[in-house]
Amino acid sequence: SGARDAPFWTETPPTQVPLVQVPNFAEMAEHLKPSVVNMSTTQAVKGQRRTPPRLPFPSPFGERDPFEEFFERFFGGENPQREFRGRSLGSGFIINREGYIVTNNHVVENAADIKVSLSDKEEYAAKVIGRDPKTDVALIKIDAKKDLPAVALGDSNKLRVGEWVMAIGNPFGLGNTVTTG
Repeated sequence: SGARDAPFWTETPPTQVPLVQVPNFAEMAEHLKPSVVNMSTTQAVKGQRRTPPRLPFPSPFGERDPFEEFFERFFGGENPQREFRGRSLGSGFIINREGYIVTNNHVVENAADIKVSLSDKEEYAAKVIGRDPKTDVALIKIDAKKDLPAVALGDSNKLRVGEWVMAIGNPFGLGNTVTTG
């Protein structure tokens, strides 16, 4: 009975667990909020004829499915090369006072025009300075005619697993979202 009663795990926990100081995320978010922007873009996209997905069984409506007719009528009909305006929303952050902003490449790729909204609701047209599809990073610029609040870029090589990080975004223009972990 002695072996059956012995605990499987015999190590004792450390006597002292290091204390961790948690950052004040509310203060950080409030301080960084003016540097986070909302973006909207439009793209000219060549459309394809939209058809509803084919079911693996015959339609109960026969050859001329009313849903297919609906899609043809309201979403492009028979014109396979019809052009329409695609829209995209995203977020970015100002990296210097002159108006350079880092964002995701997929937000600005093929954009005909880019509109940037600051936290104070001012809006500016932006132009793409550079993009890298492989890392999904892009640099854009606005001409605000005033100094803008910029964030300092950190060094991710100095981060250790388990350290606190915070992400702030404004992809829908409804205010900032903050994620920590």
